[in-house]
Amino acid sequence: MRKFTKILCAIAVAALLAGILCPMAFAAAEPAYNSIIYKVAQGDNLTRIAKKYGTSVTSLAVLNNLPNPNAIKIGQELIVHAAAQAPATVQYVVAQGDTLWSIAKRYGTTVTKLVSLNRITDPSKLFTGQKLTLR
Repeated sequence: MRKFTKILCAIAVAALLAGILCPMAFAAAEPAYNSIIYKVAQGDNLTRIAKKYGTSVTSLAVLNNLPNPNAIKIGQELIVHAAAQAPATVQYVVAQGDTLWSIAKRYGTTVTKLVSLNRITDPSKLFTGQKLTLR
């Protein structure tokens, strides 16, 4: 029994060291996706959103704890695990009451960057339904 315990400990230590010394072995098992927050816009449904980001309706429903996948609301924020091959740009649809400052703060960017990316001439004029590039 004592010999078995020593062997078991040696195997555990070897596995631990393999993870420390060879982290790429574990990194390869990580899923290949980008996690983003998507704000539901008028006309959106889970099928359309899933297709846009290369994921599935089931994945979106489970990830966002949606009891009824057909009952999403305009302005609702959804976590989306976009496929790695999805476009590098992220779009945001302006909702009523949004400002460039509030959008920048929410998505970890700056007003200056939003103005530049979207060629905005008057930062005080946003329109509900307007599409903005976040990155």
